[in-house]
Amino acid sequence: MFSVYNARMEDNKEKKRIYFDIASAAPVHPEVCDVINSIQEGLVAEMDMQGIYDLVGDKIQHLFDAQVAAIATFNHEKKQEHFKYLFENGEKIESPPRAIDKIRERLITTKKLLDIKENSKQAYIDITGDPPTP
Repeated sequence: MFSVYNARMEDNKEKKRIYFDIASAAPVHPEVCDVINSIQEGLVAEMDMQGIYDLVGDKIQHLFDAQVAAIATFNHEKKQEHFKYLFENGEKIESPPRAIDKIRERLITTKKLLDIKENSKQAYIDITGDPPTP
């Protein structure tokens, strides 16, 4: 499993570049290379950024047969999360920006992955200070 925790795109006059910081405890799998190749294909085809989000989101959703797949960006000044790709219950969903919650705030601040294997309710309380809601 891999996790892209930071991605940024620079638009130079001559070419576009996209940079990823990838956190991985395992070797890079061919499936990860497929996702990265899809991004490169999108850039070569001069897709707009939303087209690249859709391309990557679809690829990840199909690759992992995920029930939920999301790609979000963060506006740190406004403390908002913007969903650029959201797939749930078998369909893509449009979602308005929302406030960054305490879990994402912790991920952003610590730049460390959360690996909760046991007692997820208590971990949620420890991070947010609130009990989880159903």
